[in-house]
Amino acid sequence: MQRAARAAGAGAGRATSQATSQAPGGKEILNKLSHSIRCRNVDSAWKHYRQLVAGSRREKYKAGSTSTVDPAGHAFAGVVSSQQRAASARECVREAHQRILEMLNVRHLGSYTAAQLEQLAKGVELFLREAAADSHALSSKQLVGLFNFFAAARSSAAVDSIWQYATLSGVPLDIACHNAYINALAFTGQTARALDAAGTLKTRGLQPTAYTYACLIGLYGQAGDLEAAVRHFRAACLSSGVPAGVGAEARQAGAVQPQPYWHDAISDTRLCGANIHVCNAMLDVYGANGMVQEMRQLFLRLLGLDGYTGGIPTISREAARDAVRARGIQPVAQTFHTMIKWHAAYWDLAAAVEYTHLMSRCGVPPTSRTLKLLVTKDTVQRDVAACANVAVLMGAEYNVEVPSNVVRLIETAAQKRAEMDEMVRQSETQHSSILSGLSGLTGGTSGGTPGDERHAGS
Repeated sequence: MQRAARAAGAGAGRATSQATSQAPGGKEILNKLSHSIRCRNVDSAWKHYRQLVAGSRREKYKAGSTSTVDPAGHAFAGVVSSQQRAASARECVREAHQRILEMLNVRHLGSYTAAQLEQLAKGVELFLREAAADSHALSSKQLVGLFNFFAAARSSAAVDSIWQYATLSGVPLDIACHNAYINALAFTGQTARALDAAGTLKTRGLQPTAYTYACLIGLYGQAGDLEAAVRHFRAACLSSGVPAGVGAEARQAGAVQPQPYWHDAISDTRLCGANIHVCNAMLDVYGANGMVQEMRQLFLRLLGLDGYTGGIPTISREAARDAVRARGIQPVAQTFHTMIKWHAAYWDLAAAVEYTHLMSRCGVPPTSRTLKLLVTKDTVQRDVAACANVAVLMGAEYNVEVPSNVVRLIETAAQKRAEMDEMVRQSETQHSSILSGLSGLTGGTSGGTPGDERHAGS
């Protein structure tokens, strides 16, 4: 009986030992997590992350519940190994945090579906909770990255979770973090909250940067308060101590030309000034409010060509380069894309194409993103032939690869146009047949009405 019991106990011990040895370790799960992230498998990534978290909790509980001495007062040798396993599991979780942050990078946003983005928004709550429980404080740069990712993903719940973590975890919140939060609120449609958050900056002892002004300009533009948007744009332009409207070469020559508002581009690391982001925000607000003329004037002033009476096609490469060097702000791709977007939206495709040519002359090469702004669902429905010509032009002149969705837009619009033309042709043919039939019925009469014929017969 005793031998049988011992044998049964030994067998159970071996079974437990085998089960324990078969369970994947933290390193193995971490490798699986990394593989899932590389493959953009969101379900599998969160599954492995939860396994790591659960394993770390088990090892921490075992290490904490194990007594360090036996009843005879001798130290247990297994205590050290238990604590080592707990520390190793904790390190795996911390390493997983870094992998998760890599997954939540805005560069990878386009590779996720809408369902996967929703899963990421739910999973980030667990991630932040575990990071706070493990005293793993995220840096301001990492928080900014998270805000930017979920702002682009339009996930207001995730933005709120990140801000709650940031305010409760004791992370020093600098102006960059506040700017990212305000921008995320604006992207997720929470305009009122974004304005409230911007209003608390001075009470927190933070000095607005150029990026802050850009956010505020966009916010007031969304709210329809154009006057406030212009006021903040002017405040950004006047907040620098640099003489207004004077470029580097002109300052060296001593040419100071004060103007109502305008300053040179400065880095966003400075605390003030109107850089290209502020100008792009104001251009977009003008375009969204249908103020195309004001948008064009600001664009020319940005280039240093205010007062220029010629058209956009007449601005040469040399003229644009010299003007920017003397007294302008160097435009970027987003600057031209804003002009192209709104001219195309207002069905001025020819002007949008001219801004594309100017974009190239200013040293900013057009891309497939530029083509997507030119060829949209609205523009192809309006003039599919013109959009097809634009796609061919971009490919031939600027070596831009035409995206597959642009090709589908043009093909679908062309097919619908052909179907509509066929319907019109059939309708005209049927109409002609009806008219011919009516003409045949009345062809033998002398020109009188049917009523007249019946009256004559009677």
